[in-house]
Amino acid sequence: MVRDPSKPCVAVVKDEDVALGVRRALEWVEETEGLNARGTVMVKPLWDYYSLGWEAGLREPPPGWSDPEGNFQPYTDARVVRALVRCFLERGAERVLVGDGPLHETPARWFAERTGMDKVVRGAGGELVHFDEEPLVEVHVPDGSVLPKVRLSKVVLECDLFVNVPKLKTHPMHGLTLGFSNLYGLVAHEERHPILKQPQFSYAMIDVMKLLREKTLTVVDATIAMEGEGPRLGDPVRMNVVIAGRDPVATDTIAAMVAGFEPIEGPLEVVSPAVHAGLGVADPSRIEVRGSGVDEVARPLKRTSYPWIHPSSNVRTYAGGDSCGARPWIQYTPMPEEIEEGKRYALILGRTPHVPKDLDVDEVWILGDLSLKSVNVKRLERKGVRVRLVPGCPPVRLKEYLRLHKWEYPVEKVRCRHTCCASLRG
Repeated sequence: MVRDPSKPCVAVVKDEDVALGVRRALEWVEETEGLNARGTVMVKPLWDYYSLGWEAGLREPPPGWSDPEGNFQPYTDARVVRALVRCFLERGAERVLVGDGPLHETPARWFAERTGMDKVVRGAGGELVHFDEEPLVEVHVPDGSVLPKVRLSKVVLECDLFVNVPKLKTHPMHGLTLGFSNLYGLVAHEERHPILKQPQFSYAMIDVMKLLREKTLTVVDATIAMEGEGPRLGDPVRMNVVIAGRDPVATDTIAAMVAGFEPIEGPLEVVSPAVHAGLGVADPSRIEVRGSGVDEVARPLKRTSYPWIHPSSNVRTYAGGDSCGARPWIQYTPMPEEIEEGKRYALILGRTPHVPKDLDVDEVWILGDLSLKSVNVKRLERKGVRVRLVPGCPPVRLKEYLRLHKWEYPVEKVRCRHTCCASLRG
């Protein structure tokens, strides 16, 4: 096959043998784009949620699902990580490091031990790094739109090849977890809160990619994807697909299409500004796909079901604008156990929401700082309505969320002083 040098290449490989699929995807990338596996390779999987909740009794596996090897988890598949470590060592890497910065200030070391990822990495010949224990270096972001400067782990900045390995799964905030969203784990925990809202999140991830673009390889783990109520409570979809490319925009674009999303679709709004920032190509006609065709492996994923509406019929939502950061928390405000049978609730969020003067409810929840500035709380209270406030930008109910999801929380002392983390001390 004669290659068009003006087109970035993305490898799409479908194989039931995960190790072979990873190997073939890397071979395609190496042949078409080149792959410097010398020196230090930093593999960054997605280590956000360490549990699906099945073992905690939070939910049951979907009907008909059986995976005796226990491979379906909300984080990057251990088989993909193992294969990547081995492949890069075979290609002459001096060191292959594996690490991430999990959510909710969960220690990376504890995550690796609890999930068995530490044994997987060491057994393959790799080394574990824990971003929350590594020294941070503050760097200037060229033309940064949200992050003029950012602190990243020294090992990430100094590695010779950065391998970004997201797990393909649905998400209520940005539609899918892909390569750009996976960069979130690189940001120091105490600096994450201000960017956890759209469109700031997308632009912040673009800023981080500006620092790593020239040495980045994206490998999307779609071996067992997640659909529905991701990023933790979704259902498994066995796809046996690995997607890899040097162009981060092109790779996310093809992965989105494999999942049944349009690359310029709203939930993936990071793609268009990433193109404008010069980080890659998003036009499918200008991307060369090697291996399997997108149509051959595509499996549209069922999306999350909370588009700006609370799941309970007892709760009426009144939404204003500029409240994208509130979206993940709508379904938890109020929490299921806080809803009393027979009571009527109103959830108010966003800037200048329209709240009827004759609002006839028993309880009002106001979500986020934008709403707090827009709603006359005293007037509601004078009418005898109970008002519950959830401050923050983005707003969070982290303590209640962790309790609801039976979250094991190993942190004895919370370091972050942001409002949401400070609440964990109580």
